[in-house]
Amino acid sequence: MKLSAKIAEILLADEAKLTIAESFTGGAICAEITQIPGVSKVFAEGIICYSNLSKQNRLGVSEKTINNFGAVSRETACEMLRGIRTYYGIATTGNAGPTSEKYDDNGHCFIGVKVGDNFHVDEYYFYGSRIEVIEQGKNTALELFYEQIKNC
Repeated sequence: MKLSAKIAEILLADEAKLTIAESFTGGAICAEITQIPGVSKVFAEGIICYSNLSKQNRLGVSEKTINNFGAVSRETACEMLRGIRTYYGIATTGNAGPTSEKYDDNGHCFIGVKVGDNFHVDEYYFYGSRIEVIEQGKNTALELFYEQIKNC
C-alpha cells in the first residue's frame, strides 16, 4: 500500500482534518494526498505559500521571524504550523535550488508536522536537481507525518 493511502486510512478513521502548507515542495504533497479516493472527507486545504508575503498573509508568519531567521528556518516552519487551524498539519519551507544566492543553501529545508498542539520540525539537506529535491522533500514530509500519526 502506498504511504499516502496509509495516511489517508488513518485520517479517515480519525475523522480529523489535515491542512498542508507548502513552500519549496510547491504542491507536490497535496497532489500525492489528493490521489487517494475519499480523502476529501479529511483534507481541508492545501496552501502554496511560496513567497515570504504569502507565508505572512496566509499563515501569520511574522515579518520579524523571516528577517531574523530567514524563510528557510525552524522558526518559520513552526510559525507556518501555528497558522494551520486544523488538527493535523504539514509545513515545508526550503530551497529547492539551483538558484540560491548562497549556492550551499540549495537543498536545505525544514519540514514540520502538527498533531493537535504538538509540533515536530526537522532540518534536512537534500541533493540533486530541483525536481529531485522537491521529490525528496515530498517523500520525507509524508514519512515524517506518517511516523507522527501512526500511533496516535
